[in-house]
Amino acid sequence: MKTIVGRLSDFGLAELLRLLAAASAEGVLEIDAPAGRVRLEVRGGRVPADVAPPLVMAYATRSGTYNFRPGTVEAGGERIAIEEFIVRIDAAARESTGVRLAMLEAARQQAAQPGNDPLAEIRDSLAAEQIPLLTARVLLVTADPKPYRELQGEWLRRGWDTTQLAEPEWPRTAVPDLVVVHIPAGATLGATSERWLRLVRHAAAQRPPVPVLWIGGMSDPRLRHEVIMAGADFMLPAIAGNSAESDRWFREEVQAVCERLLARRAHAPEEEASALRELFLALHVEAPPAEVRASLLRMAGSYFGRAVLFAVRERGFESLGGFGFEATPARAPRGVALLEGPVVDRAPLLVRDWGPGEVAQLGAALGVSGTLAGAEVLPVLAGEQCVALLVADRALPHEGGRDGLIGLLARCGALLGV
Repeated sequence: MKTIVGRLSDFGLAELLRLLAAASAEGVLEIDAPAGRVRLEVRGGRVPADVAPPLVMAYATRSGTYNFRPGTVEAGGERIAIEEFIVRIDAAARESTGVRLAMLEAARQQAAQPGNDPLAEIRDSLAAEQIPLLTARVLLVTADPKPYRELQGEWLRRGWDTTQLAEPEWPRTAVPDLVVVHIPAGATLGATSERWLRLVRHAAAQRPPVPVLWIGGMSDPRLRHEVIMAGADFMLPAIAGNSAESDRWFREEVQAVCERLLARRAHAPEEEASALRELFLALHVEAPPAEVRASLLRMAGSYFGRAVLFAVRERGFESLGGFGFEATPARAPRGVALLEGPVVDRAPLLVRDWGPGEVAQLGAALGVSGTLAGAEVLPVLAGEQCVALLVADRALPHEGGRDGLIGLLARCGALLGV
């Protein structure tokens, strides 16, 4: 394996570390960030426990470059699992951001005092300049706009362009960056629930998917389940009570969730998907097929709760390994519609778009008694030929969506030895 270099703006630090862990890579990772250079020894999916400030800055701003040099690393010193290390970096980044925001707010309040505005001259000099804003398009679907009047003022100040609808309809103009759905008051939607769920499915079907914040209906377990399975990213209860404090809490919660969902969507998914493909291929260019299959399944574990990798054979689909299922099937027969479709079309398939008969046929082929309605069948390509399938279920929240994994599967088929 050769030295691998890249930019953190294309591929986030957390994903880089997870990929090194999935590939069981061993060597030295150097991060050259604006705040300084950090050296991390990676061995057996573990790294030194110390979280250096430059590393936190590189994680929070996605700035800097990385350089991974494979080689033998000594086992000395305290080490922790990479996932735990990422949690520590994330916590440190959030704390640092909170401190900076508090300092900025204090400075703003001080500047607001009469006769104490050191930025007035700078503001005056920039007043005539037309500075383009980086806007976010928010679709707000609610029959009661009252809780959002103050929020929409804040969104406007942030440069967010809001389209408000009273009924669940997809806009005919530009695709939104975020959908906020606040259902009418009451425990259930009754016969109209399908219209609201269809909006969520439509948002989830976009590429990249449009995140959805669903508000209300939390007391109905069936509706809650259907909303989650339709693809909603986050659910919040409606306003509890009529006090000013509960109203403020609600606005703060909605604002915080919207910011997080928009931040995830802004991470240039196509660039990240390309960087993921190139880094995975570089890490496995000389690896034996069994190691590539294991790495691919470990990586899929960051996206799904359970999955099985099938090789496409003339007489059936042969299992190459899996995780999460009670019993990974050794073989599945040819002729199963939800498996044959991606082989022919060479495109991902969402099981929820098919009827109960086809879903039941897939479950029988996999030996799964429970539901597979949320599963996906992803083709693994070698050139233009589909040589394997990843049948994955129970999607997990993931910062960059699943486009990176789908793009990787479209390039790595030749490494699987099938």
